[in-house]
Parts: sequence; structure tokens; C-alpha cells
Amino acid sequence: MDTLIFPDTDIFKARIYPLLLFSSPLHFLQIVEAGSGTKKHEEPSLFLERGLCCPHSPTPLKDKRKEFLKLIETVKERLGQLPDVLKSNTDKEATSEFLSLLLQENTAAQGMDKTEFELWQARLILAIAEILDNEREDLHEQLLAFSEDEAAALHDLQGENGSKVDNLLGSVKKVKNQLENHQAKDSTLRFDAWFRLLRNQATPPAKLWVASSRAGAEHIFERYKTTGKGNVVPILQLALPGYFLESAKYIVEQIEAFQKATRTIHQGLNADFDRITMNPQYDQDSISSLLPYKTDWAAHWEALLYEFFPTSSYGRNTLTFYLLPHQSITSLLSLPEPDRSATEPMHHGLLGILGNS
Repeated sequence: MDTLIFPDTDIFKARIYPLLLFSSPLHFLQIVEAGSGTKKHEEPSLFLERGLCCPHSPTPLKDKRKEFLKLIETVKERLGQLPDVLKSNTDKEATSEFLSLLLQENTAAQGMDKTEFELWQARLILAIAEILDNEREDLHEQLLAFSEDEAAALHDLQGENGSKVDNLLGSVKKVKNQLENHQAKDSTLRFDAWFRLLRNQATPPAKLWVASSRAGAEHIFERYKTTGKGNVVPILQLALPGYFLESAKYIVEQIEAFQKATRTIHQGLNADFDRITMNPQYDQDSISSLLPYKTDWAAHWEALLYEFFPTSSYGRNTLTFYLLPHQSITSLLSLPEPDRSATEPMHHGLLGILGNS
């Protein structure tokens, strides 16, 4: 299913890859368009070449591209000054002032009009978010290597010193919670910056929008509340692997093998989603408006998922689907409806959340 992920702009991550089992192609916004001077990484090229991901570059930088890349390097050098600014996402004035100073130090910002200057600020916020994400991702992958099972085994070995292991496990859990809290804190600035870029290009042709976290989805939920059209409705939840840590080549091969094995399931799930989102007479009190309804596609999905990706090796995450009755997401955000091959319009928005929700 064509999917637009938000507000992430760097999707080549261990926790994002499992989403490709269901969502393909996965549309995403790029801060900087590809071009000369772009470092060739194995992962992006493989996923893009296979059509698993589809990048979109709103308002390309063109001749100012190199200048912006230099600015990102400056940001990395001054990384120590950045987190406190982003964590205080309620202080937009302070954040704007900090970013303005960075821009004013860059020659490319000279002569910019207000619109272009705001777009560069939005790019900077997203670039900073990517940098911080990479730090958290590296730490998260290290934490994955220290599971509770391993702690229990170490506990048995240490005997009377087991309390030290309990303390260590408690510290690991604390760090994991801090990672989640930091992600939630910077969500407002990040979503606003992402949306600022999205408004400057044609809306990608996605039937499904997926928030990379619950915090990201709240920005859609809050806007929907203001319409007075009721409440969002959870309609289905699918299990996904928690992470892929293998090489890019192996991950792509596994994703494609799973997609081939689940082709009929995908067709069935897509038909179920179309039945609900394209029915103008949707009634959330009717059992036929929920999924699965007289179908067992979700059960078949679960069975094959465990066959391909055992929980013991890959962990588990969830993809939860919500319906926004009588309101498409694009119209909710005052965006033009994307061109789709479907002949019927989507009368109701379809939003997914990656992560336990």
C-alpha cells in the first residue's frame, strides 16, 4: 500500500525497515535532494533501486544545495548547543532565534526573502532532528543487545551479586524511557517543520499516512478533534518485527520474499481498507465498520510473520490503523488531494501509528 511516513526524513533505520513489509512504496520527504557530492550509501541506494521507498524533495535547493550541506556540517560541529534548544519545544521564539543566527552566519542566506528563509529554518530543524535521531538509534541498537533474558542469565551466574544486575537492568530501562520522552518533546517543532516542507510540493499519492510514533500522530488527532466530526476509530492492528539489524542486502531480500509470500494477504487487506475508507455511509457503531470483518487476513499475516521473523530474533512492534470518519487527512491539513489510480475518492482518512499504542 502506498504510504507516507511522517515526520521522519531519514527512514533508513533499524526500526523503520519492518514497516516496508506492509507499506510499499514508502513515500518520505528529503531535506536535501540527491546530487553531486552526495555520499553513496549502500542502504538508501538498494531500497530506492528496488522501489521500496520513494523520496520527495520539496522546493529543491539547486545551486544552494552545497551551501546547505555545509550548514549541516556546522550544525554537527555545534551539536552540544542543540539538544537543549530542541527539547524546549514550547519556546519557539528561542529556537527561531538560534536557527536565525546559524543562517545569518551562512553566505547562502544573504538576500533570501521571508518564504525561503522559513524553508531553510524548517530544513535545519529536520536536519537537527535527524542528527539527534541517529544518536538515539545508535544507543537503542546497543540497548537491544542487552535483553532482559540476558540479564536474567547474568543474574544466575552472579549469585549474591545479582542486585548489581538488577540495578544495571533498571538503568537500561531508564535510558529507554528517556529516549522515548526526548522523541515526544521535539515532536511539535519537528512536525511543524515537516509540514512546512510538505506544503511546498504536490501531496504524495498515499492512501495511508503513518506516524513514526504516537507523539507524531497526536498532531493529526488534535486537528481532527477541532472538526467536530467525532472520534478517531481504531480499526485494526498488525504485528511487525521490532527491528532489522542485518545488512541492507539481506533486509531487502527478506522484505521482498515476505511481500511475495503475502501478496494475497496484501490484496485482501487493501480491499478491506478500501471498503471502509471509500464508503460515504460509514457507521462506526456497526461491526462491519471494523476490521477484520468476515475475513481472516490479519490472522494469516500473523502466522507468516512468525514463520519469517521469529519474535526471539526480531522482537515485536505494532502498526495500528485508525480511521478519521468523514475527513481525509489531506483535507484536514488543507492540502490538495493527490492523484490516485482509484476511481472512488477516500471519504475517510486512514492513519497508522508505528509503535506500541
